[in-house]
Amino acid sequence: MATPTESSLLSDLQTSDDSKGIHSLVSDYLLPISTLANSKKKKPDQAAVRSLAKQFLSFLSKSFPIIHKRIYIQNSNQQQQASLSYFFETYRLCITCLEFVSSQLAGGAHLVQIQRLKLVYCLQSWGRYHEAESEALRVLERLRGEVKSKGKFVPGIDIAGGDSKFGSIVVEAVASVVKSVAMGHCKDSGKYERVLALLEQVRPWCRALEADIVEKSHNVLVTFLGRCCRFLIEEINHFGEELIRRFCNECLAEYARSMMKDQVFKFARRICSALFSLERTDSSVQINLVTLLLVSISRECKVDIENNAMEFVKLVDYCANQCRDAGITFCSTLAKRLNDMARDFHQATIPIDLILRLYATGLDFSVHNVKLKYNDCTTSKGVEDDSAIDVLFLERDKLHNLSGLLGLLGNCCNIGKSDPSIASDVECKNSLACKDKKACLVMYYNTLKFLCQPLAELVNSEKKRILAETEASSDSSSLCIIQDVFYQFCDSFFSLESCASETKREGFDDGEVLVPSIIVAGFILSTCTKRKIPTSVCYIKQIIGSGRIQSQGLKYVYVSLYNIGVLMYRSKQIKEALKALKLSHRASWTNIQLLREMFIHKKSSGDHLSEDVVRDLVTDACTRSAFLLEVLHACGNLKVEKIIVESLENWSALENLFRQLSGPMPLIKQWVKIQCKLHKNTDLEDSAPTLCCMLLSSAEVSKMAIFKILEQELLAYQEMTHRYPDFCQRMQIKVIDLLLQDAYAIEDSPLLKARMLIRKGRTIRANGIEALKDSIWCLSEAISIMKNFYSETTIAGTPASHQLAAAYCLLALCTQEAGPNSEQLYQDIYAALDLWLSIFIPDSCFVDDEFKMVSGNTLQLLYNVLDLLSVKGYTKLHSNIYKLIIRIYKLNNVELGKCVANLWECRRLSHALCVSPVNESFITNLSEHCGGSSKSVDFWMQSLSGSQPGLLGFQQNLTCFFNNFNHGLKNHESDIQSAVSANNVNLVASELIASDPVRSHSLFLAGYLYYDLCERQICRGRLFEGLSYAKEAFRLRSQLFKRKFTFSIEALVETYNESGDIGEIAQTAINGPKNLQVHRIVASELWSFDSSSSNLCGCYLSPWNVLQCYLESILQVGCINEMIGNGVEAESFLLWGKSISCSQNLPLFEATFSSILGKLYRKKRLWNFAEQELQSAKRILVDSSSHCSCIRCRLMLEANLDQQLGDLFRNIFDISIINDSKGKLSRAEVLYKSALEKLNYSEWKNIICDAESNVDLAVRNTIINGEDVAGNTATQPEAIGARKGRKTKNVSKSVVKEQHVIPERRSSRVTRSRFRSSQNQSTTCTGEAQIEISKHSNGNVASKLSDNCWEKDSSLLGKGSCMEELTSEIACFCNQTKCWQCLPAEIMKSGLLIYFINMKWEYAHRKLLVRILTGTGKCLGYGDQTHEIHEVVWQSISVLVSRNAYTQTCSSAHRTFLLDLIGRETVGDTFAIEQNFMTSSGCPLEDTKSTRSLWWMVRKKVDHQLGKLLSNLEDSWLGPWRHVLLGDCLDCRSLNTVHKKLVQDLKSKCKMDINESYLKLVLGVAKFDIEEACLSQRCLRKGCYTGKLEHLEQENSQSNGIDDVSALASQLIREAVNELHMEDAICREPIILVLDLDVQMLPWESIPILRRQEVYRMPSVGSISIILERSQRYHELACTNSAAFPLIDPLDAFYLLNPSGDLSSTQAEFENWFRDQNFEGKAGTVPTAEELATALKSHDLYLYFGHGSGEQYLSKDEIQGLEKCAATVLMGCSSGSLRLNGCYVPRGVSLSYIQAGSPVTIANLWEVTDKDIDRFGKAVINAWLRERMDLVDCSQCNQLVKEFEAMKIKGRKGNSRKKSASSNLTETANSGSSTNACEHRPTVGSFVGRARESCTLPFLNGASPVCYGVPTGIMRKKDL
Repeated sequence: MATPTESSLLSDLQTSDDSKGIHSLVSDYLLPISTLANSKKKKPDQAAVRSLAKQFLSFLSKSFPIIHKRIYIQNSNQQQQASLSYFFETYRLCITCLEFVSSQLAGGAHLVQIQRLKLVYCLQSWGRYHEAESEALRVLERLRGEVKSKGKFVPGIDIAGGDSKFGSIVVEAVASVVKSVAMGHCKDSGKYERVLALLEQVRPWCRALEADIVEKSHNVLVTFLGRCCRFLIEEINHFGEELIRRFCNECLAEYARSMMKDQVFKFARRICSALFSLERTDSSVQINLVTLLLVSISRECKVDIENNAMEFVKLVDYCANQCRDAGITFCSTLAKRLNDMARDFHQATIPIDLILRLYATGLDFSVHNVKLKYNDCTTSKGVEDDSAIDVLFLERDKLHNLSGLLGLLGNCCNIGKSDPSIASDVECKNSLACKDKKACLVMYYNTLKFLCQPLAELVNSEKKRILAETEASSDSSSLCIIQDVFYQFCDSFFSLESCASETKREGFDDGEVLVPSIIVAGFILSTCTKRKIPTSVCYIKQIIGSGRIQSQGLKYVYVSLYNIGVLMYRSKQIKEALKALKLSHRASWTNIQLLREMFIHKKSSGDHLSEDVVRDLVTDACTRSAFLLEVLHACGNLKVEKIIVESLENWSALENLFRQLSGPMPLIKQWVKIQCKLHKNTDLEDSAPTLCCMLLSSAEVSKMAIFKILEQELLAYQEMTHRYPDFCQRMQIKVIDLLLQDAYAIEDSPLLKARMLIRKGRTIRANGIEALKDSIWCLSEAISIMKNFYSETTIAGTPASHQLAAAYCLLALCTQEAGPNSEQLYQDIYAALDLWLSIFIPDSCFVDDEFKMVSGNTLQLLYNVLDLLSVKGYTKLHSNIYKLIIRIYKLNNVELGKCVANLWECRRLSHALCVSPVNESFITNLSEHCGGSSKSVDFWMQSLSGSQPGLLGFQQNLTCFFNNFNHGLKNHESDIQSAVSANNVNLVASELIASDPVRSHSLFLAGYLYYDLCERQICRGRLFEGLSYAKEAFRLRSQLFKRKFTFSIEALVETYNESGDIGEIAQTAINGPKNLQVHRIVASELWSFDSSSSNLCGCYLSPWNVLQCYLESILQVGCINEMIGNGVEAESFLLWGKSISCSQNLPLFEATFSSILGKLYRKKRLWNFAEQELQSAKRILVDSSSHCSCIRCRLMLEANLDQQLGDLFRNIFDISIINDSKGKLSRAEVLYKSALEKLNYSEWKNIICDAESNVDLAVRNTIINGEDVAGNTATQPEAIGARKGRKTKNVSKSVVKEQHVIPERRSSRVTRSRFRSSQNQSTTCTGEAQIEISKHSNGNVASKLSDNCWEKDSSLLGKGSCMEELTSEIACFCNQTKCWQCLPAEIMKSGLLIYFINMKWEYAHRKLLVRILTGTGKCLGYGDQTHEIHEVVWQSISVLVSRNAYTQTCSSAHRTFLLDLIGRETVGDTFAIEQNFMTSSGCPLEDTKSTRSLWWMVRKKVDHQLGKLLSNLEDSWLGPWRHVLLGDCLDCRSLNTVHKKLVQDLKSKCKMDINESYLKLVLGVAKFDIEEACLSQRCLRKGCYTGKLEHLEQENSQSNGIDDVSALASQLIREAVNELHMEDAICREPIILVLDLDVQMLPWESIPILRRQEVYRMPSVGSISIILERSQRYHELACTNSAAFPLIDPLDAFYLLNPSGDLSSTQAEFENWFRDQNFEGKAGTVPTAEELATALKSHDLYLYFGHGSGEQYLSKDEIQGLEKCAATVLMGCSSGSLRLNGCYVPRGVSLSYIQAGSPVTIANLWEVTDKDIDRFGKAVINAWLRERMDLVDCSQCNQLVKEFEAMKIKGRKGNSRKKSASSNLTETANSGSSTNACEHRPTVGSFVGRARESCTLPFLNGASPVCYGVPTGIMRKKDL
């Protein structure tokens, strides 16, 4: 390979990127010189050097610039670093070679070091700072030459002899070292120490050389020295404070010496910024460095204060602000240092000392601010001593000093002076020597800003307290000083603002929140001090209108001022409140105008500003302006109209820009409210102006805006109608007329005009029913307009269609109110439904928000229509309405289960008085959407699962006839039965109406629960219980009725009956309500169909729904009163209901009420009245036949009326008071038969079908001679699915054609069909009861009930088989025949809703049928038709108990079968009343001696059963362990002796391992149970309790031996027991029961083992210790001897007797007795809570005899808040019962007393009667008083102390307390108690057990009182 030449190498250096290859070539080329350069020869041959220099110097000189150019790259990338990195080695090689021949160069070593410095620069550009540092140090080393001294890095100035070029290289090298260290970020502290050394050593060179020579290098040195300083601060935790401190000092000094000394303040600020940004660093280090820096800068500032003052103040301002954010330590340290620094500037021409002191003062107040904020965050209650206002007052001296400082500084700056030239000489001397006035203002402004910020925060945080000061206080001078500070700041702010140009505002904070907060704080102080208020107002107006404050600042201003105004208004400072509110009003609208301009500007520039923000602010401004109007009106200010017009003009300007801007509703509401107040007593219609009249003259409000304002004014008057009805209605009409005249007069807005006409109709309707004609006219006109509009367009499915449909609907409802008899309302409803069906089309509507609103409001109208039609009994349209409702729910994506729940809860699934709770058309419509599952009861229960009252009502309604049939039910079906118990219904209903006030929906639900519960009780024959529930339902529904309707009542008018006497009717009859109408507000609510959407799933109660349930309750109460014989009350109810029904044209109710009244008058023998009522009912049904769409209900009513008329004529025949008596009897028979005919119609077929089998069941009827009893030929019965009546042949003339059910007298026998089970037997047949399913030829009245137990394959047996198996079928009738009692179980199993409904129909059908048959039988009795009578009776019995309603004839066996059925004991039979109707004439009607005896008999029976229950509970739950509950014996000496001897005997004689503790217990209680069997069981059974044999295993095979040992052990125990109990009765210690929440409601104290023992109960063991400790502390504080247990003096008592005033006997029993005992208290009056609380704290005993626990007079919370509480006796019902709270502990008033410190509380667990509980209470109190009289001193010690001390909670130094307790006890025994108490004598609880026996009912009443607390002794106070 050829040797490279110089030119080729230079060329490659310039172009080649193969730096490695080039380096190799250059190395080879320079090998001769590099070899010598690297040799160890100290002095090379100069000739050789000269020769090499000639050869290579040219190449070297040319290569340096080339290589430098190639590698001097700033921020080189990876590719460049990879390709060019070897050029650095080439560069170093060339420098080495150059250095070797440097002696031959003219420049000498200088040139070499210059090249080396260039290499340093290249390395730095590549970021190779470590190498650069090494090269730079090498430069210094080469320059230093042979002179080496320790610690010296820089050659001395004497070496170069002052050579400037040499010196510049030295400085440049030092600068390079510093730069490399700074950029390298190395954490080696040695390097930074070296930098400081280099800095010190290079300074002589910098001083010696001319500035222009070293300026650049020195600047680099200073710059990177600063960077080093900042890096050290960032890593302060690594380097330490000392190094950084020295570095900072050196940096500042070097800055001052350099040409960059003007940058020293910027450098200082950067250092401070770095210090403040440090985290996880000792704050003291940070602030020390900051203060060090400031002190250093201050020294520099003094040198040229004229030029440096401003910059120094800026630096102080920055540090002060940063310290404020950093915390208390920073603020306090800097404040102290600034005060020290200020002393050094007191002679300066510029008042820096004043400024520094002001900053220090601001920092001091900032410290207080931080402390207050910390206290607010860490404490729940403010500390008054450290509140913000107190801080201001406590710093009075500092504030006074502040006043002087500000005065001096203000004079210096000439702030606030209009002409500075007139200042005094002193002021001129102190005038600020500053050339730039604006700069001076900025400095002054920033100083005041810093000072005012913490002061403003303090004032604003305490504005409530400051503004509450209505009078000047002694500390107001401090507030005045602060106020002046704020004013000086405002002056500086506005002065600075005047100096700034309009386009450029710099040097001050121009607007977020700081400046507004200071100005607002000044306003607060001026309001408080009552000084310079106009100045504050002027400043606020100036800041609002200046344009310098942006939106956020303006928002702060108006929010703060508004809050101030509210506070002042509430404190009755109206004048000051007005100022604040007016300013807030101006600021809020100014802010909105500013945003409007911003929106226009940004919209034009393409930016986006949120319209939502603007809309929200507009609403907020309207709300605040509305409050301003309220205050203006309150103080009689006449500027109300001006403010409202101004606000509406501002709103209108925005409304033109934002088309979707909401209306100014808050403003308009307030305006309307003011107008209502002004004109509430004015009758003139035109006296009040409308907003339209005031705005028409304004050019800023558009016509469309006026129309929008008018619409909102109309809505506002609508909302105020309930308070000012007359005035608001007049104004609404006035506004509507304006809108109709101006806004909607144009022809292109017919829908809007129609809508306004509807609104006018609503307003007119709100005037009352008298204006209904005008309202109907408005609706008719609106409908006409919309119909014409529809004729021209083809719009469908829109809100316009909804509006027309709604108008039709409203017109129908108005027509009902105006003329209930009108047929037009049905046509209007038809039209509305057709329109709605065209709107809500499945799967074709786009569901948007507008549609949802339409659908939501449609539901309310549909509900009203549905309820109106239901109460009228018109059901033809129900199917379409249900279809619409289901569609609306579907289209709104709401589950149909919620639809079911909603309709059921509001009882909209059936019409009035219908037996069926669910309309079959609804089930059909629902199944179309939900499938067959919707027909099951489970589906309905699942849908109602979210509402407990709804679900319970559903279960109760469907199972009201099933709740007594428990046999054959599945588990979950039995659960249903238990869920609908009367207790559960009562509980749920009570919870619904527990709130105050009660919601209408809750009243509705609770009313139906009680209504259905009453029906259940009536079905079971419990009339009086049913009446109580009926009255409760009526009470609730009456409240609901009064909420929906208004009416008046006329006075009673006396009339006379037929005999000329005042009749019973006239005595109690009320002519009925007059002017009955829907409440105005209720009627108006429905008209808001176009304004807001209702909740689909919400409950809505229409007035017609409420009217229906109200009338049903009237009917229910009236019927029950009639049934029990209370005719007077029944008559008043029925007449009241009939009057309402007639006024509203409700045919179903009219006929029903008349029917019951006819029955009532018949029983009273008012024959004419009875016939009139019944005939009237018949006429009503005939006239309304087209309206009563439910055929079954109509037939039931018609049949009932025929039966009632038949009974009437039969009764008239009975008394024979008229001549034509036989004609009456004939008419009765005809009527009965007519009734039976109606019950035989085809509508009654197929009521109940087979629940499980679809197979047709052949029901065959075999009749002897081939004919039935009526002479009809027997035919094959049809399948169960199609039950058709068979026509008769040869109908008897004595019977009405095709209608008779009474068979002719014949001797023919009837055989019965028989079924054989092919599944169980093939050749033999089991005996089954005969099922009589065949009908008469004219049709059986009872439905055939299929039996799912019948066999599929059955054959008809012969005559003989029937007779042969009669005995068998009677024996197994219940299991195989399926009687009436078995049918409900089958229906339950089917789970189909329709079967439940049909069962209800069947029950009602049979109920009426048995009454008709009974009447028929009585008619037959007059003609001596004995056989026919018997047949009717058997048929009646069959209706009551047989599945087949009744049979054609009854054989003797079949009659026996029926008698067996009816003779079975069925608790709560559903036909109990009907059976009673058949067997008796009635029940006791009056409160007689016999009824009272019966009541007492029942009560005593219950008392006995409760005692038996407690005995059984003790035996079954506790067994032999019951004795563990007894307390230990008080006198244990004899017991211990006997026990010790017995233990020894058992161990020695019986070889038994004895459980001594239990054996002692057995001995102590053995007198209760000493039988040998029990003792042997305890002693020797496996795992025996007392002991076990030691050698049992060895003697296992010797059973006789074991028996002998057992007998011996038993004998020893018996002897010990006999020996022990030969003494007197054993006295026992009291026990305290801690009961689990699941058993705490039981009266454990009354179980036999505990009934005569002293028993207490407590919630926990810890609570026992708390009471004992509290009692001990009380005795210690009272300086009395401590007792083991609390003590009370029963004479120190306070009583509360009969506070409700309705327990007169109790008051008579106790009042005089209490007074005789000198008790304090009250009787017959209600004390205040404060009186009771005082009595509980100041007395030992509190006696309460009244209702409940007395919580109504003193709440639980108030009781628990007492520090001390007396022992209490609460003799009220359930005063001691505890309420369970789920998994939480139970709560009760008795526990509240215990928690308050009451030692014992005696209260009742359940309800008690007054006489018995009075006996108990008197017995207890008497016993306490006797015990008090018998107190004597005693020296015995109570062992209970040790037991209860052992119960102390561990960790409480129990030893010391035990000692103190025992010592106290000893002291008491020795010295005698001052209270004359004896601790081991009977305590208060020991007398409770004895007092129980004083009750007549010792368990029912006597077991109710229990003792909560601990044993409490009786003492005698000396002062009583």
